[in-house]
Amino acid sequence: SAETPLRPTIDDFSALDVEAAFAFIRKMKFAGRAAEIARDILPEIRERLKFLNEVGLGYMQLGRAVPTLSGGESQRIRLAAQLGSNLSGVLYVLDEPTIGLHARDNEQLLNVLEKLRGRGNSVVVVEHDEDTMRRADHVIDLGPGAGVHGGQVVASGTLAELEKHPESVTGQCLRAEKKFPARGERRLILVAADVRRLKLKTGKSQSLLTSAATNGWLTLRNAAVNNLKKLTVNFPLGKFVVVTGVSGSGKSTLVRECLLPALQSALAKKPSAKSSRTTHHAPRLSGHELLKAVYEVDQAPIGRTPRSIPATYVGFFDDIRALFSLVPEARMRGYSASRFSFNSAQGRCPECEGAGQIKLEMNFLPPAFVRCETCDGSRFNRETLDIEYGGKNIAQVLDLSVEEAIQFFSSVQKIKRALEALHDTGLDYLKLGQQSPTLSGGEAQRVKLVSHLLTGLKEAKEPTANPSRDGNDSANASRPAPLLGGAGGGLVHREGRATKQNLFILEEPTIGLHMADVRRLVEVLQRLVDAGHSVIVIEHNLDLIAEADWVIDLGPEGGAGGGQIVAEGTPEQVAKNKRSHTGRFLRKLFSSQMTDPYEETIQGETTLRFPPGARHELICARLHAVIKASVANFPGTKLLEPRSAIRVDAHNLLRPDLAIATAATGKVWLVAEIVSSEDHHADTVEKKQIYEAMKLPRLWMIDPRYNNVEIYHATEYGMRLEHILAGSDVLTEKLLPEFQMAIAELFAANHG
Repeated sequence: SAETPLRPTIDDFSALDVEAAFAFIRKMKFAGRAAEIARDILPEIRERLKFLNEVGLGYMQLGRAVPTLSGGESQRIRLAAQLGSNLSGVLYVLDEPTIGLHARDNEQLLNVLEKLRGRGNSVVVVEHDEDTMRRADHVIDLGPGAGVHGGQVVASGTLAELEKHPESVTGQCLRAEKKFPARGERRLILVAADVRRLKLKTGKSQSLLTSAATNGWLTLRNAAVNNLKKLTVNFPLGKFVVVTGVSGSGKSTLVRECLLPALQSALAKKPSAKSSRTTHHAPRLSGHELLKAVYEVDQAPIGRTPRSIPATYVGFFDDIRALFSLVPEARMRGYSASRFSFNSAQGRCPECEGAGQIKLEMNFLPPAFVRCETCDGSRFNRETLDIEYGGKNIAQVLDLSVEEAIQFFSSVQKIKRALEALHDTGLDYLKLGQQSPTLSGGEAQRVKLVSHLLTGLKEAKEPTANPSRDGNDSANASRPAPLLGGAGGGLVHREGRATKQNLFILEEPTIGLHMADVRRLVEVLQRLVDAGHSVIVIEHNLDLIAEADWVIDLGPEGGAGGGQIVAEGTPEQVAKNKRSHTGRFLRKLFSSQMTDPYEETIQGETTLRFPPGARHELICARLHAVIKASVANFPGTKLLEPRSAIRVDAHNLLRPDLAIATAATGKVWLVAEIVSSEDHHADTVEKKQIYEAMKLPRLWMIDPRYNNVEIYHATEYGMRLEHILAGSDVLTEKLLPEFQMAIAELFAANHG
């Protein structure tokens, strides 16, 4: 490494990352007696460093403290150690080794596992990752549901057999056709008009799109902690934002060590101790005036005592206790709601003090816990358990799973709403009274998310009496409404003023989640954004990234090779970036919906065609809506649905993006076609030939990459270009007197 001293001390060497240390060791040469000593040592060191690099840990410093390692990093270090052992005939069991891994690093890890198998070992992996399943020799699927509904082997065999199994939820997810975004459209994100014009003129990279933030953006400047290269990063507010990048690229540093402390300090209007402690070059923040609070929804435990339970954390245990206090027998005995609490000396078991178990201190050993014999683990005394609501006492209610409790409290809307939120995050199997310390990190994070979701939705419904005092109200009120009547998200406006909302930060919330549960989680996050809040997620899961409104991709590599913004924009824009590792895998994910070919026969000739990609769908739908309103006053015509099949004759079929036909004959007389291939010229020529064969009088060729519309008309020599519309031009059509649409409006949602 260029930064490595020629004769490093042990301290210098420990400060190197794995990749730099590997490069340094490879160059080391000794002579004489030193060569004899190093003969067996250097190959061992080289091999160990090579294995660490192969499992995706090339960014990690050799001297990094073990307590700072994530669970996934620790597991991969142990895996690298096994790779260096050269053993065979060993059974390796791994529990979710892909946790915290980017799709690029995941590929490397799977190659390593295949090497282990190739040496004659057996590898058993507990995993939710789709790529891991697809490379497995044998898959065992448990289920069919979670909790009491699981515990059975649903399917066992090859991946192809699993995909065909009718009862396997995993098989259903694997064979299901994916469409992104699942809700049909992304929220509109506006960028500065001058930056957009600059991009069109210069053809510069799409990172320019956010180089000048407009109203509704949170801007962090001078982010230079760890490997960050003095970044200026813009986060759109009121949107679903995902920060991506390979392992070690600086995602957590950017969001948790720069953005979070700076935002906490700015909102508190006083210096943050954490910020001053971790930030050498203090980041500068702007745009935070639109926020009320910031919450980090992490995987820390929601409680550390046995008396802490999910029902208490989410907040509906108070309502359950209130119901029990209203039972006639409870009122007759004078029991208040506090009687039904673990913390009440009157209602809880006197022996275990509401814990349900007794702690036995063991000399020189960890403490042991045994079930309380007095209350048999119910945690309440006999008098409290005498009171029943709906045929169940308080202990029996707390023993219900979320799914069972939804049915039990179906008539109590306040409790049912909270339970349904838990259900929406995939926590059906959780017991209401399960002790909080027994929850996994992912479960604790989702319980926190539900708590914030309920609070956030409640705040969004409450009118705000006090207007914002940051002086930007008139500017903020000018934000446009969402397109096509979809759920817009964004800052909530009332009476022309922006209502301050919350920002939620999550790090890898998909850890431990099945593919079906990831979809539920995405919908919960979308609901938070629909309520006007902002969500920033650090994530590697491609299905979640593909649902984002905006992606910020860091890299290009980990460690010293990272800390830069590689790409930012919609997932489709990031997918086009050739430098982005995330973009490469997004292209693969989007390939089915962006370039799925089909055959089309025109005048007896079959042509392979490509439908418009996801980035074109919104433009097509907007144009369709405006034309539809214009056609309504012409009874002799009709507008066909986008991509409708038009039967030309017994053998030929036409599939235009938009078409208007006469009601009597079905003859197409106006077509709008969206360019979908990367080669604009070839695509235009191909489509022109098809429509010339059909003798169409008019043709619109719409190109979202250049934000223009080419209009062709039929002549005796074929289709000829009449004019090109762009910028401030207005699209009109003499055959539809009432139709007109501004080009800027047509491309308002597509700047890439």
